[in-house]
Amino acid sequence: MSLSLRTKVFLPLFILIGLLFGYLYGYWMPRSLQSIERQHQKATERHLESVVEGVIPLLLGRELDTIYENLDALKKKNSDWTGIHLTDAAGRTLYPLADPPAQAEAVRVQNVHVLAVQITYTGMNLGRLTVTVDLSPYLMEWEREFHNAVSVMLAVIAVIVLTIGIVLERQIVQPVKALEHAAQELAQGRFDSGRLKAGDDEVGHLVDSFNTMTEKLASSYNLLSQSEQKNRAMTTTANDAIIMMDEAGNISFWNPAAESIFGYSAEEVLGRYMHDIIAPDHYRGDYEKGLQAFRESGRGSVVGQTTEMTAKRKDGTEFPVELSLSALQMMGRWQAVGIVRDITQRKLAESRILESLSEKELLLHEIHHRVKNNMQ
Repeated sequence: MSLSLRTKVFLPLFILIGLLFGYLYGYWMPRSLQSIERQHQKATERHLESVVEGVIPLLLGRELDTIYENLDALKKKNSDWTGIHLTDAAGRTLYPLADPPAQAEAVRVQNVHVLAVQITYTGMNLGRLTVTVDLSPYLMEWEREFHNAVSVMLAVIAVIVLTIGIVLERQIVQPVKALEHAAQELAQGRFDSGRLKAGDDEVGHLVDSFNTMTEKLASSYNLLSQSEQKNRAMTTTANDAIIMMDEAGNISFWNPAAESIFGYSAEEVLGRYMHDIIAPDHYRGDYEKGLQAFRESGRGSVVGQTTEMTAKRKDGTEFPVELSLSALQMMGRWQAVGIVRDITQRKLAESRILESLSEKELLLHEIHHRVKNNMQ
């Protein structure tokens, strides 16, 4: 599954908030409540020990009324002490007069603790004091405080994370999205999308580099377009056939003049073997030898020269041409560019001139012969 850049930026922030929420509510708060519970229990145990020290002289003096008053006052003062049970050495209940709790050992059931302290004096057993402590209200108050504190903490962290997210959105996500859009426009050949705004950071430097690249690419594209238009104009309006051939001998360019001279349209010949198109059958062997040398080195007997030879039209007729052939490398491969001129009319004119000269020579010879005869 592919994630967007915005998702990749914000997902870690949301995961961080989730992990922090789980840590605070799943670990930190329960452990803190347990620690508070233990501390309160230890404080209660210390308090209970001080109570026992005060009860010892009263037990020795059998001052039960005073013991009742003190324990009643102690129970009222400590609201979390839900039960106080005092027994003598024989296990008889001294306080309260109601039935004692069934447990005599320290246990913990749902935040309720039963603490028991043996009362002794100089090795003599005086009895046992048992206190039932319910920490639920105390812990619930602490839990509310923790919930409030954690809520405030998470709210502050959420605001911080949201602020970070907004900054990342403006400083990273939006510039990168703008770069993506500009790159798509560039890929479609549109260079007028405008210069992107850049900040003074790494992303801003990237945007600056992209702007510079776009400007250079647009300039190169314009120059290339102008050059292509000029070349197209020259090749389209040229009276001579301009043909390009790759290293395999296949035709890769065929201008309108070539269509007119040879009778083939560009669609008919592009990608086809050139010698099958324009070479007369009885010259194919010589042409193949020249192509083999061209494939190996980009050279040949006619490369870089202007040569007269015979070519073939679509209808099979042969005619004289003048070929100027040059070689160039494109992407590491040899290409040949030939300019072919139909010299049929020139050859006819030359033939007529030669015939005329021959006739004039005969006439001159005849005149010279007659003049010579008349002088004799």
